[in-house]
Amino acid sequence: MDKKKSLYIYIVTIGTGTTSIDSLREVLHEASGVRAKAFVKNPQTFVIHAETDISELLSRNGFAFTVETYDVELWGNL
Repeated sequence: MDKKKSLYIYIVTIGTGTTSIDSLREVLHEASGVRAKAFVKNPQTFVIHAETDISELLSRNGFAFTVETYDVELWGNL
């Protein structure tokens, strides 16, 4: 049976205000549904794939980010 779910892709800028990779690690430790995370292009740009909306958590901790949301279908085990 197919299920619909959302996938959130966050592009986070590290180094604005008091943000750092260490503070982002602490914040992501509190988050549920994070599936992948990696630096891209440079050490200030970090991408997060999550199954849950963590926008409020990132905002509350001072991170600048953009987010894109995609509807995906889960097909179970392939």
